[in-house]
Amino acid sequence: MVRGLEPAHRGRMELEWRNVRGSQMRLLDLFCGAGGGSVGYRRAGFTEIVGVDINPQRRYPFEFVRGDALEFVANTGTNLT
Repeated sequence: MVRGLEPAHRGRMELEWRNVRGSQMRLLDLFCGAGGGSVGYRRAGFTEIVGVDINPQRRYPFEFVRGDALEFVANTGTNLT
């Protein structure tokens, strides 16, 4: 159940969540830091996570790219395969 939404929106959000839940969700975590937010996204159902940060993150829990996040997006776009 989606909490904190008006009843009219709640049903729509639950329907959209069910539609997305069965598919693979990918996340590009820009300015990722140590990865605390990414862990939350994994728990929410994201299956493929790539973090990008200019600072080294030795313990980042998923695939990590060290570099400027905006340059990374400019060079790769949304094609991460």
